[in-house]
Amino acid sequence: MLGGHILGTEASTLIHEVLITMRTGDGTIDSISDTIHIHPALSEVVERAASGIGE
Repeated sequence: MLGGHILGTEASTLIHEVLITMRTGDGTIDSISDTIHIHPALSEVVERAASGIGE
């Protein structure tokens, strides 16, 4: 993953999922989709979007 864009009211919260993937792990989408997320939470939005990319 080289970067990402998130637009909207809670963008400053959601972008942290992308930043962590870029800085740690192997930098792939799997770093997001394989992580266990707190439920219910706004960060699940990024996880669900990431899981749809590899399909």
